[in-house]
Formats: sequence, C-alpha cells, structure tokens
Amino acid sequence: MPAPAAVLRLGGRLFTCRVVRRLSTFRVLLEGGGSRIVGLLRNTGRLEDVIYPGSEVVCLERQTPSATCLIVGKALGDTATILDTRLQEEAFAAAVGGGLIPWLAGWRIAGRGLRVSRSRLDFAIEGPQGMRGALELKSAEYYDPRDRSAQYPDTPSPRGRRHVAHLAELASRGYRAVIVFMVSHPLAMFFRPSSRDPEFARLLSKAVKRGVEARAVKTYLDVTTGSIMLADPDLEVRLE
Repeated sequence: MPAPAAVLRLGGRLFTCRVVRRLSTFRVLLEGGGSRIVGLLRNTGRLEDVIYPGSEVVCLERQTPSATCLIVGKALGDTATILDTRLQEEAFAAAVGGGLIPWLAGWRIAGRGLRVSRSRLDFAIEGPQGMRGALELKSAEYYDPRDRSAQYPDTPSPRGRRHVAHLAELASRGYRAVIVFMVSHPLAMFFRPSSRDPEFARLLSKAVKRGVEARAVKTYLDVTTGSIMLADPDLEVRLE
C-alpha cells in the first residue's frame, strides 16, 4: 500500500480542548487554556463515543457567528479522527482531482449537490463517453476497537436509508451510483455497516445487489502538519 498522502492542508492554528458538554447538535462547550469557548461541530451524528465530557478534541481557530472555533477531530496523539464532514468532503474532492482514487480513474466530479427526488446527493460524476453517475459520502467516524472496524451510522438514520434507496433507483436506470464511507480513524482496518441501524444495513446489501457500489476511503488528520492524509483510497468493505 502506498504511503499516506497529504490531500488537504487546513489553514489556521490547530489546538486541543476538552469537551465540557454538547449544547446542541452543532455547538459544543469546550475548555482549554483556563477558559471556556464554544466550538462548532459540523456533523449531525450522535457521536457519543467521541464527544462526551472530558474527551479531547482538535480545534481549528476560525470565528463563526455561533462559535469561536471548528471542532475538526478527536485527538489521538499526533493524529486525529476527522469529525468535520465538510472537511471530509473537501479532502475527498481533492483526492479525486489529484487522481488518487483508483476506482474513479477516468471519472471527474461534475457538480455538487445533485438533486434526486426530494433529496440531495453530494456529487454528480462524469466518466468516459459521457457516462454519468451520482456519489454520496457518509462519515464513518464510529470505531469499534474489538475488530478494528469503522462503522456507519452511529444512530438510526432515515436520511441514510433514503439516500441508499435513491442510489439504487439511479443504478437501475443505468447511472453509476456510488456510496462512499469516509473512514476517519487511523486504526480502522475495514468498514462494515453498524448494527445500530439494521434496516440501513439491509437496504445497503440490497442496493449493492442492484448495482450500487459501496466503497470506503480512509483518511485521518495529521495534527503536526495540519494536513488531512489519504491512508487508503479503497479500504475493504464488509457487508455481511
């Protein structure tokens, strides 16, 4: 396997804080350097295994209307699990643009925010001879140390099930349809659907049989350099 490659450099100062409590889905009260601040968490997951009182998180200095920093990851020494879904999306797009995703060779990102029925998928993609497709990213930040698996979702996800159904519909109409699980824990060895949403796992297996591709891409944050690293562009996916 090639050495990890830097695909996205974060602009701004990184620092660590400890979680005091989660104020809402997107706002977390933090403590560091003898003071308390509010961090913006751009992730709709429950994240109970990473965002809890006393857990150490990596923050990016960036003022927003509701917070004084972005919570970008869960600290793991000199690395971090990536929690910010927008940064995951930017890192994936950069990796595709740099030709670092082998299963997308010959394809490009043609647009973002593809409308399908009443949902929005992350990317429209185009391939050789005008082939078209859709690609949806899912943040698989949940990590089970017992088998070193990364998992999605960490709570029942009607939205995730709906996206899988839309991808299956597109695949049946001849489009390339891909769901990509963004694995962000440095120690994860493979991806599998979480038992926390058995219906999602069932729908995903059914969709794959109808032509949907289930892929996993492993990244992590190098805290020392402030870069998101691509560790494995085609991590193993286990559906059973």
